Amino acid sequence: MMASYTDPAFVSIMILGKVFLSMIPMWLFIIFLFPPLTYGLSKIIVQISNNVEDVKISTLFSGFKEYGKSMGIFWWFALWIFLWELAFYFPIMIITMILLFSVAVSGVWNIAIFPAVFVIEFILIISMIAFLVYKEIRYGFIYYAAIDDPEIGAIKAMNISKEI
Repeated sequence: MMASYTDPAFVSIMILGKVFLSMIPMWLFIIFLFPPLTYGLSKIIVQISNNVEDVKISTLFSGFKEYGKSMGIFWWFALWIFLWELAFYFPIMIITMILLFSVAVSGVWNIAIFPAVFVIEFILIISMIAFLVYKEIRYGFIYYAAIDDPEIGAIKAMNISKEI
């Protein structure tokens, strides 16, 4: 039997499908265009900070000339931020699983435990956000380090960025 166009499940699937399809251009931009544009913008910022008189808008697109390097730097940065995020997600998931397991075993929702778990997870989430902001600032100079010394790669640029 075919689903009716008025069936709520069918309508929900169609709406979700359209939402995901509409996100494809955004993800393509982030994956393929954002890294070289970020590299080019960083070059412009370096030129302005070095008091270069003739800053050209074409410098914004210079990341496409060094596409591999700009992609490597971007994805190396993204990989490390993702790994640091995982370091916080696991404790949050473990605490939640312990809570759910205790409810499943006892069959009773222990209302006395909920505020403590909520506070612990809230503190973990706030500390995760603060720590990730710190890491993003610490790693944020990776583009500038790579632009300052064109011979180095993403790993060396990350190490220099950590020292800044």
